[in-house]
Amino acid sequence: MTPDLPQRLVVLAEVAAAGSLTGAARRLGGVPSAISHHLAVLERMLGVTLLRRLGRGVVLTPIGEELAARGRAIAREVEAAGAAVREGEAPRGHLRLGMPAGIADALVVPLLARFLDAHPGLTVEAVAHDGLADLAADQLAAAFRVGSVQDGPFVGRRLHIGSDTFVAALARLPPTAAPRDLVGLPFISVVQGPSDVETHHGF
Repeated sequence: MTPDLPQRLVVLAEVAAAGSLTGAARRLGGVPSAISHHLAVLERMLGVTLLRRLGRGVVLTPIGEELAARGRAIAREVEAAGAAVREGEAPRGHLRLGMPAGIADALVVPLLARFLDAHPGLTVEAVAHDGLADLAADQLAAAFRVGSVQDGPFVGRRLHIGSDTFVAALARLPPTAAPRDLVGLPFISVVQGPSDVETHHGF
């Protein structure tokens, strides 16, 4: 079989679908002269007449119709092969993702919903924790962390830069005139460690 025969049969199928060389050229993103050349070569290769011109359009002969049907079948097979390749390249599998409990519901889970919509071949198990996740011990594919990341056998990527917010319960504060007046007052901070929240007394 001539290597370019399938391609020329697909062109013939497009001509049959469009009803004209101009329409087929538009569908294929080419020019009518190129379509005409394909058909002329195909007729010489096969020794048959594939179509007849009728006004501004064309009418396929019986053998032309038969070969156009084969061209449509080839086009479907090519499209199916492309779809199979794309499906094979799509990510698949199950992911366990660790994340601090404080940001799981508000930040991470909504992002995961959009992520799963874009990658239907994946499933995700969200593992919320109060301390630092151990990727190996917890069998996590990845983990979200708040704050600095220590060196380790993993790859870290910054996703967001946040800012600290300092708030106070004014009703419980004694009169203060300067920052030094805050020394000795109890405060609560969020840290990375065995517990996300620690209570302190004094700065």
